[in-house]
Order: sequence, then structure tokens, then C-alpha cells
Amino acid sequence: MTIYDIAEIAGVSASTVSRVINNKPGVGLETRQKIMKLMENYNYSPNAIARGLVSRSSKTIGILVADIRNIHHIDGAYYDFDKSSAIWRVTNGFESIEYCVGNNQQYRGCVVFSHPEGLLYATDAPFAANYIYLFDPETKSSKKLFEIHGSCIYGTKWNDDFVFSSTIEGDGRNTSRFEFYFGRKKGAGIKDDFIHLYKGNLENGFEEIYKLKKDIMPFYTFQFGVFRFPYGQNNSDSLFFQPVATNKHDLSILKFIKEN
Repeated sequence: MTIYDIAEIAGVSASTVSRVINNKPGVGLETRQKIMKLMENYNYSPNAIARGLVSRSSKTIGILVADIRNIHHIDGAYYDFDKSSAIWRVTNGFESIEYCVGNNQQYRGCVVFSHPEGLLYATDAPFAANYIYLFDPETKSSKKLFEIHGSCIYGTKWNDDFVFSSTIEGDGRNTSRFEFYFGRKKGAGIKDDFIHLYKGNLENGFEEIYKLKKDIMPFYTFQFGVFRFPYGQNNSDSLFFQPVATNKHDLSILKFIKEN
């Protein structure tokens, strides 16, 4: 339902409907009430973006943070504390939200998969060792399955396997502005200069299947080193991924073929 649909049903012009929406003068009381009744009946809601373009006012509040990928920067710190890094249990359509465990980098993750045995996830911990974990919602505990070479912010499901990419990112704590933007000091959780690709499952375990070296560019001025994947589950025989900030194949699309 658009403003033009409302105008056609009401037998008026779109500009008349616009005047009513924006509470402008020039529309008779009877016509105004008729248009408002139609909008109510059809659950019409004006497009906020379109209104913002006309009024030059979006009525949106923005929050500026050092790194939008890291939610903890909103708190003004690089460290996880209290419940900033945690696993929560949500039931009944978000009517019930239960805190399970937290206050540790082992519960800090971007890539999580639902599994019959619990939650399968890889940690995004730039300053601590990273692992692929299985979280048991009954015991509220996480079991280490496989150590990875860096934090993980990308992953995908490939047939029966789960795929994770390690990340090469910097340690921007306690540095000068110049060092932050142009330095190459890695976080303590980043084990080497390579981006690693892992695949596996609970039955057969996990293994590294590919790696590429990070390029020489700084982490924060340019990009972290990582492998990215297409959205959604991949049920084909080939795993497609894109290296980012690598010394070769940068931003190309690579294909890993599943062995029979």
C-alpha cells in the first residue's frame, strides 16, 4: 500500500494525501478525516526514508564507535566485562530471556550454528586463544573441540560440515593514534600471519583445509585478513569463499572442491 493507492481510493491527488500525512493546511476537514480513516483501515505507514529525503530530517540517532564490528567499544573499552560477552537463552518469542554464562572471551562469538547437541560456535577473541566450542544448554558449559589460529567473524554451513575462517586483526590497545592506524601489532589471540580455513563436524572432527598470508597493509587503516562466504547454507560440491586483505587472490572468488 502506497500513498498513490490511498489517493486513488480516496479520489484525491497524492499531494493531498501527503498534506494530511505531514499535517499541512489546505485540506478540508471531511477529506482529511476520510484519508486518515483509509490509512487506519489499510494499516498504511509512511516510508520513513522517503519522508526523510523530503524533510531533510531522519529523526535517527547515530552512535559513533571506534570499530562497529566490536560491540564492546560502545562501552568505551576493549575488554569484555560483566555480561558484555555472554550466552543468553531466549524462549517464547523473546518473552523469556535467561542469562546462561558470560564474562569471558570464550563466550564471545560472531559465528554460531544450532545443532541437536547444542550451539556450535567459534570465538571472536582477539586477546585470548580461540577455539571451536560446543555449548550444552542443559549444563550451561562449553566444550573445546578444536583450536584455531585467530578470532573468527565469518563461517558457513557446507553440506554436513561447518566451515570457519580465522581472522588476522590488530591490537589497538594502549597505542598512539599513529600506531593504531598504521601499526601491525597483532592481538594476542592471533597466532601467525595467515588466514586459516577450517571445516568439519562433531562426528569426524575439524581440520585446516587452506590458508593464505595476510598482506602488508595495516589492520585498522585498511582491512583485517579474513575469508568471507556467500550468505546461506551451501549444499553444492564446492565451497566458495573470498580472501580479503591477502598477499594473493585478494578479493577473488576461490573454490574448494569436496572430496568424495
